[in-house]
Amino acid sequence: AGIKKDLHLHSLRGSCGTYLLDHGVSPEAVQHQLRHATLNTTMKYYLAYTEAQKNRDQEIINDVMNSI
Repeated sequence: AGIKKDLHLHSLRGSCGTYLLDHGVSPEAVQHQLRHATLNTTMKYYLAYTEAQKNRDQEIINDVMNSI
């Protein structure tokens, strides 16, 4: 696909955590899966991203609906 970006195992791990949370897996289960010592760590890195993504998605939805 011509993507010129280094891919690291940690990036895949982060994507997995975000994907699981986005699909309704409980934060505690994601914490266990990623082997975080505390739930705070899981929420600090992954919930912030998913909330940001939700906000971006809502902006797109609003733009589409306002253009109708």
